[in-house]
Amino acid sequence: MQRLRNLAATGGHWSFELRSLTVDRRAIYPGEHVQLRAEVMNDGPDVGTVYVRFLVAESFDTSVILFDSDASMSTEERHSLRLVDIEPNCTRVAI
Repeated sequence: MQRLRNLAATGGHWSFELRSLTVDRRAIYPGEHVQLRAEVMNDGPDVGTVYVRFLVAESFDTSVILFDSDASMSTEERHSLRLVDIEPNCTRVAI
């Protein structure tokens, strides 16, 4: 799976791994709703916080972004995607 790394200026080290990503349907048509679920594991040595960002792109041209959770959601909705204080070797889910 995809590994996300963040090296902080303080010298701390966090490492997060996307363990699974599920979508509740295979095809999405204009006006429909879709539910995305991401399971993230902290595989680093320290407690850490990660912000999950969902990007949905056109299937034939992935440079065409159809949905970006960072740009399309309100501040409160974006904050709900923060997975705070994940212990080492533990997972959390963002929906």
